[in-house]
Amino acid sequence: WHREVINKVDEERPLREIVVGSIKRAVENILGVIALSYLVISIIFIASSIGTLKNIEKSVFNLKKGEISLSTKYLKQAEVYGRVSKSNYIFISPVIRFFYNKIDVYSKNYLSFVDYSLSVLTSLSQTYNLTEKVYMTLNSGDQKTDYSSLALGLKSNLQQSYESLNQLEIILNKNELPKPLLQKIKQNVEYEQLKSTQKQMSELIKVVD
Repeated sequence: WHREVINKVDEERPLREIVVGSIKRAVENILGVIALSYLVISIIFIASSIGTLKNIEKSVFNLKKGEISLSTKYLKQAEVYGRVSKSNYIFISPVIRFFYNKIDVYSKNYLSFVDYSLSVLTSLSQTYNLTEKVYMTLNSGDQKTDYSSLALGLKSNLQQSYESLNQLEIILNKNELPKPLLQKIKQNVEYEQLKSTQKQMSELIKVVD
């Protein structure tokens, strides 16, 4: 009787080991897939972030030259890259926040920085187009143009730009952005002129009023 029990236990032991081994391998495979997914999403986030910043830079460069169509082209590309960055970061944010909370804070500030930068560029492009329209209609002597609507549009765009610039200044003053980005911004001439630009915006809003 004892031998039968021992034999039965010996037969059940390999079966348990097989089951446990299968479960272990399944868990390892699942964890591997999750880790790979997070790695791919992180790479996409980094690549799309680089694309966003490069296109913002090109948009600013062309806007300063008065090349509005080119500036708008790069602005739209930056918006696409920005949406990709934001949608991918939603997935990896909980993990980064759990292990590296400071990096999560910096990354979210970066996304906010991009949003406000795009908002400023959009408003400035629209302001430029509206200003050009006012100038052309004044020269043509068109009496049918609704100048009050154009003035309201100009005021709205200028206010939006002013508010977005204020938010950008708040983010930059916190010094809670990825270090390479923060250094590049603070070495830029436009950063030094941020205060004067805000003042000019405020004065323009008063003129439009």
